[in-house]
Amino acid sequence: MMFEHIGWIVEAKIKEGRREEFAAIVSEIVAETRKDGPVIVALNPGSLLASKMVKEGFGIAGNDLRIGAEIIHKAALSDEFSGASGKYFDNDIGAFGMLHADAQNAGTCQSVITAIEAALAKLKN
Repeated sequence: MMFEHIGWIVEAKIKEGRREEFAAIVSEIVAETRKDGPVIVALNPGSLLASKMVKEGFGIAGNDLRIGAEIIHKAALSDEFSGASGKYFDNDIGAFGMLHADAQNAGTCQSVITAIEAALAKLKN
């Protein structure tokens, strides 16, 4: 199934530390398919924050979790993000960054949409 394939790719990218790529793809899809809907931004809250995953996976304490919490709070409430649907914000550089090439590929985006729709259809049944 397409959904299983997409899920496997996302899982692999997350393990490689490249989750931003697929967050950006989903953000672009949402921006294109829901132009009149809520603002949806792909957001990297910060690398190696002091989460359980970082502590267990990398064996380090990690950076202060408040870094991530503060940017999520800012994204939710500030005007800076109000027109940012479909964009990618990289908190490591403190700015909007370039979308991954896959997020700009209509075929890849359509594959993700198809997989999401198939998964939703299964949930409805």
